[in-house]
Amino acid sequence: MAVIVAILLVSELDWVMADPIFGAAIAFYIICSAYRIVHNSLNMLIDRELPDTESEKIRQIGLKHEVVELVPTSSNCILK
Repeated sequence: MAVIVAILLVSELDWVMADPIFGAAIAFYIICSAYRIVHNSLNMLIDRELPDTESEKIRQIGLKHEVVELVPTSSNCILK
């Protein structure tokens, strides 16, 4: 859509600066979108830990079930 508007501005109004301005705007949008995608992907890949409040909510949900005796946390989990 922006490309069509830029072409119309250049062809009808002889405003030659429309093309580079719209091109820069489109490039900025693409860069911002790519940054968000990479940021979210890296968070998944590095297995980022949930905030303590979210972890505690999940822990409490697990402890509500009869068969669950202990939900591991960083303080009660022993890694071998």
